[in-house]
Amino acid sequence: MGKFLKGLALGAAIGAGAALVKTTKKGKEISKKASVYADEIWQQIQDQYAKLPTAKRRKIDPYLKALVKEYAAKKKMASDVTADVLKIIKKKLV
Repeated sequence: MGKFLKGLALGAAIGAGAALVKTTKKGKEISKKASVYADEIWQQIQDQYAKLPTAKRRKIDPYLKALVKEYAAKKKMASDVTADVLKIIKKKLV
């Protein structure tokens, strides 16, 4: 099998797995928790973020990762929830 077909098969498998996680009861619980945690963090930072000049907004990623990591440790969040929280917040930053 060529590299393209292997990549296609792997991509399809990953996509199917992600879809399964998001449609299962456990997957929905994880998504809901991540959304709640992301909203809590966003409430804390949105005013400060809005005041940042555009140039500094582009450089916020390392600080955001550190903030989410610290928050995750306090809330004892699983790594998959932590990753989802970071994705949700990044979408809000756009």
